[in-house]
Amino acid sequence: PESGAAGREPLGRDLDAILLQALRKEPERRYASVDLFAEDIRRYLGGLPVTARGDALGYRAGKFVRRHRLEVAAAALLALTLVGATAFSLREAHIAEEQRARAERHFADVRGLANTLLFQVHDAIKDLPGATKAREQLVGTALEYLGRLSAEAGDDRRLREELAAAYEKVGDIQGQAYGAATAGEPKAALESYSRAIALLEPIVAAEPAAHAARGALARNLLRKSRLLLLLDESAEAASFSGRAVETSEALVRDAPDDAARKMLADAYTAHAYTADLTGGQDGAGVAFARKSIAILEDLESRNPDDLDAAYRLATAYSSLAITLVGKDARPEVLEESLGYYRKAVVLDERLVAATAGKNAKYSRGLLLDRFNMAFILNEQGDYRGALQNARKAQALLPDLRADAENKQARIDSANLAWPLGRALLALGLADEAEDVFRQAYEELESMVNETDTLKVHYLLGMNAFGLGEVHVHRADAARASPGTRRAELLAAKRWYGVATPHFQRVTAGVTLDSMDMKPVDGAAAGLARVEAELAKPGGGGPG
Repeated sequence: PESGAAGREPLGRDLDAILLQALRKEPERRYASVDLFAEDIRRYLGGLPVTARGDALGYRAGKFVRRHRLEVAAAALLALTLVGATAFSLREAHIAEEQRARAERHFADVRGLANTLLFQVHDAIKDLPGATKAREQLVGTALEYLGRLSAEAGDDRRLREELAAAYEKVGDIQGQAYGAATAGEPKAALESYSRAIALLEPIVAAEPAAHAARGALARNLLRKSRLLLLLDESAEAASFSGRAVETSEALVRDAPDDAARKMLADAYTAHAYTADLTGGQDGAGVAFARKSIAILEDLESRNPDDLDAAYRLATAYSSLAITLVGKDARPEVLEESLGYYRKAVVLDERLVAATAGKNAKYSRGLLLDRFNMAFILNEQGDYRGALQNARKAQALLPDLRADAENKQARIDSANLAWPLGRALLALGLADEAEDVFRQAYEELESMVNETDTLKVHYLLGMNAFGLGEVHVHRADAARASPGTRRAELLAAKRWYGVATPHFQRVTAGVTLDSMDMKPVDGAAAGLARVEAELAKPGGGGPG
């Protein structure tokens, strides 16, 4: 603080009190609203007592004297010359200017602190396993202060971009679709991405050359599209992914650097999932996936050390593989799809090795590609190959699940149960298969109230169907024991019955492709078969 004449209060004490109250860790001790924060700044600039300093009589009296020093001086020093009065006024103007400058510096300091939390500290920990809760608190605090500052900043374009970036990061933590670590709140994440889009659209409309804002807009359109797809809003998802493609193509035309081309490749990859869902040209999804691969293979070949490009390329290979089998499950298409998953796994393993397994995003990419390989190998009847890949995927789960706040890892674990349990059952390991399906079902059941999405219901149905298949397997192996066979058939009927309403809820909300319909049809067929067996003379015993 500066020193002044005898009895003068240090100039920075009011500002320090204001800033300390704004930054208190306990929410109830901060300003209750942005208006109260702004009012204290205005009172400070006007020389009035600030609420952050309390209500002490000595403090308020001192402020009164300082505000009315001209009148006090006039009464005490009536004989002062006009020159002296003029000098005094000039000094007061200088002090007021210093006070305004100090307020502006404190505004900049708070903004700088928020951005340090948001863009440096958060980004340094975002891919670390176990960081979900810390990220949520960190970004929430930064966003709170950026939001308060925005009320004071008017049409500050840079601050609007910072707020959009904050909302994007909050959305990523709340429930980014296919993110490695999320809090499992997809609807809240959707709102955060929508806020980011609303902040960025006016900037891009007013300044088409604002490339950073255009890239951020494309990214948030993509994130919203993927979440809408996850929430089974297919038509709206396709609309947003289409807008992301248009925005990214415009960005590449104006600024064709590697970052813009990566953004365009991401848009093509995302649109590959949604392009076939709106009744458009047949095979459009495959075409968009191949466009993405062409861009990323070029980028990766020119810079093999670019881990980000390699990750995107692995994701594009997976996207093409999924799109292929979503439309056509012929043996030759399954084999082509498997080939793209193998390419993705090569890149995934390189990424995990390069980061010593400490990047959750890369580890999850490897897990998903191993899962999908196991799924297709089961379809091909290669149950040992399926089991091998499922086990390798399973080995990645403990690190991802070390973060108790990471609901996505729990869903991934339940997702993996289907190809793993199916391979175990096909190899005659019914007890192990039952454990896998049961653990997955029970975990999903504990989550459904807080993460009530069609994806969770589909997984509940699949794992209940898996348990029904286990009991049918045991019933078929117990033909010499009528009592045991009947008990197993009754257990199978119960689990098929549990699966049915979950599958019905899913199919009422979305049209599944042929591969995803197999468990749905299997549960219905299994239930019909079991009921027919139980209706036979002897109640399901050998005829």
